[in-house]
Amino acid sequence: MQVTTFRLENPDHIAIGEPFFQQSDAVFRLPQLPAYAMHHSQLILDNGLFSETAPQQPEYQLTTDTLVLAAKCKPAWGEAGGWLTVYHNGIKDHRLLFPHIDNEDLQRRLGQFAEEADNAFASQSWLSYVLMVGGVLEGLLWNEYKLDTFEWLINRALKNKLIDNHEAEQIHEVRSARNQIHAEKYDKPTPDRCLALDISVTYERLLKRDWAKPVIAPSD
Repeated sequence: MQVTTFRLENPDHIAIGEPFFQQSDAVFRLPQLPAYAMHHSQLILDNGLFSETAPQQPEYQLTTDTLVLAAKCKPAWGEAGGWLTVYHNGIKDHRLLFPHIDNEDLQRRLGQFAEEADNAFASQSWLSYVLMVGGVLEGLLWNEYKLDTFEWLINRALKNKLIDNHEAEQIHEVRSARNQIHAEKYDKPTPDRCLALDISVTYERLLKRDWAKPVIAPSD
């Protein structure tokens, strides 16, 4: 059994019941969810539900690629959010991790890279893992901007607030580490366990991002 988590935030809302009561379910998009052979799941809200006697479990429903949180579980103020933990038997098809990519050849390639990354991580092949993660991240950014170099892609994504400063730093580390495979850099260190584990956190977060949501770029 494997475990993965999804961050839930910025939901859409579906009105239910009489308009007078202004009730609505919160709907979270999870476009990568169909990739996982899910066994069961658990939801933890940012603002937990409690009765006078014991904690209560939030009521939610998982569809193909969404989570619907019942209106009565929404907080009295502020936006609904939390973490969904998915217990699964593995990824059915790694191409399903990239539902927003229309180019089938690119989607297939990134699926291959993502599968290789998973296999390398499981076998603790840290150099191979970093190389494949670099391929996935470059492909995700290239799909957004179609720029020539990985460095330009990272800088454009940071400028447009598609990634934050920490994510940009991590991806630059991947880019730098990937360049160490060249023969003339035989005296440079290659990625180790520490770097791979650090990078894995950012990689997992970016992999599960809803890339189909538009990002408003700052004006020049």
